[in-house]
Amino acid sequence: MSVPFLPLQCLPVSKSTSESPSEDDPGGPSFIGTLDDDILWSIFKINANMKGDMPGRPKVPLSQWRPRALTATLACSQVCQSWRAMVLRSSSIWAGLIDIDYLFRLKLDGREEILGRIGGALISVKGTIHTAEQREFVLRLLREEWHRLQNFSIRISDLESINDLFLQDDWAVLYTPSKSLQSFSFFPENSNSIRSFIGPSTLNIFGDEAPRLDSFSFRPTSALKFTGRWFSNLRDLYIEGTYTGTESILGWLEALNRMNHLERLRVAYAISVPADITSPLPIAQLPFLHTLVVHGRSILEVALFLDHIFPGQGCGLRLCTQDTRTPSLTDPLFPRINASLSRFSENWFGHARCLGTIYLSSSRNHLSISHSEMPSIARDPLFEIIIHHGSHRRDVDFFLSFLHAFSLCDFSGITRMVIRGLEKDQMSTSHVQKFLKAFSNVEILKTGRPTLGPLIFSDRKQGDKHVVFPKLRKLVAHGALFLTQPPLEDSWTEFLQWRRKIEHPVPILDLTKCREAFPREVLEAVRGLKVLWRDSDGEVQEYVCRSGKKRTFQEWVQERSSTILNR
Repeated sequence: MSVPFLPLQCLPVSKSTSESPSEDDPGGPSFIGTLDDDILWSIFKINANMKGDMPGRPKVPLSQWRPRALTATLACSQVCQSWRAMVLRSSSIWAGLIDIDYLFRLKLDGREEILGRIGGALISVKGTIHTAEQREFVLRLLREEWHRLQNFSIRISDLESINDLFLQDDWAVLYTPSKSLQSFSFFPENSNSIRSFIGPSTLNIFGDEAPRLDSFSFRPTSALKFTGRWFSNLRDLYIEGTYTGTESILGWLEALNRMNHLERLRVAYAISVPADITSPLPIAQLPFLHTLVVHGRSILEVALFLDHIFPGQGCGLRLCTQDTRTPSLTDPLFPRINASLSRFSENWFGHARCLGTIYLSSSRNHLSISHSEMPSIARDPLFEIIIHHGSHRRDVDFFLSFLHAFSLCDFSGITRMVIRGLEKDQMSTSHVQKFLKAFSNVEILKTGRPTLGPLIFSDRKQGDKHVVFPKLRKLVAHGALFLTQPPLEDSWTEFLQWRRKIEHPVPILDLTKCREAFPREVLEAVRGLKVLWRDSDGEVQEYVCRSGKKRTFQEWVQERSSTILNR
């Protein structure tokens, strides 16, 4: 049985072949049909890179696993005879597509047909081991093809059911040299069974010889050691700690000082900090580092680590802590928190570009600041600070004080801000007020639950420098705003009226993302305010307050109010 070729849904061309007529010249070949074979092959090779694969979904047909390198390659191989011949004879393309998750959804003969095309090319294997059959496939690949493995990315799931199938000898080949390996990623599932899981160790891995290796991602199940010479060649390092797989902060910093080429460093719960540090810690100079991701349990431990990392200009940072205990002000490490956060934030905002939006979010157990609504490690660079804390009010106020770390940042490039979750008393704190005043170029403010009352200042003589967001031209409401107790619309009206009074009016109120109707009488109090909303057909409409043309808007208010009451 041959491999089931897929429909052309993921191709950048129509269902016509590459020899089909073009729109401009019905009698001639299409543009893509004129491309040189070398260029076409390069395109196929780029599309066959599994690094950009999205996770597969078990209940979804393979043809809909996209973007997926193997899906795209199989589809390209059926476009026309010339493409098919080019794809099928390229062993380097197929050798780079050993997609475990995909291949084990095929029947055996289909899987073997793909594997039979890899020839003697360098191999890339990627996927998750769920079954004993997949385990045996990967181990056989290691034993027989280690010398030509170029990229190895394996996760091991369901440890409870297959843990006893792994022996120390299974990993013996990993302790032999590899002249072909470029990237290595190995992650056993982080569950209770990981304590008894027998996995490889970093000690003497690759026989201390992997000259081409530049990316290493690992979840160690035994002591973590950075003894290999190949560590100095890495550009990308990701270590996720386990119960036993950690290294001291001293060991980390000494090792990083030998990794001068690092561009991306990701560390998750893999740094141990002794209770008493008796000697000064070394500084790790990483001039090419553009992304640093640190997940840790304690803000004090993470801050100590950051305090000894000196990256390149514009280095992105993602920091996330889980410990909800409030640090003691008398802790000797406490001053390092603001110092390290300040240095990294100034470095980022002072050199990064296209930072249009900043997000400030608070809840009962965390404070976060980021430049992206959904930051992704895959989209470098990034900036996100997430600090978890206790739910008591004093804990929240304490962690809001960390906003002072951003007091010297250059926020001139920020033109939009989104505020979520801050309550009225939090908005009134000096920490938040000083932070918000630094955003003098914000033109669009999107906010939900928080009130705007604390942004009002009564002394007009103090001038623009005491007006938060002096260039604000649009206020965007979203979520549930006006069914709370006490009502929030009073502060919104007061804010809009006050801005008009001090000659800093906000001309536009955007309700297109608001789930509730803004009370009409509130809007009528602000002459000239342009209100945007969506009608029952989803079309954006506008209404100018006190213009007299309010029938349509009034109907929308009544419709939305009726909808809410009937829920």
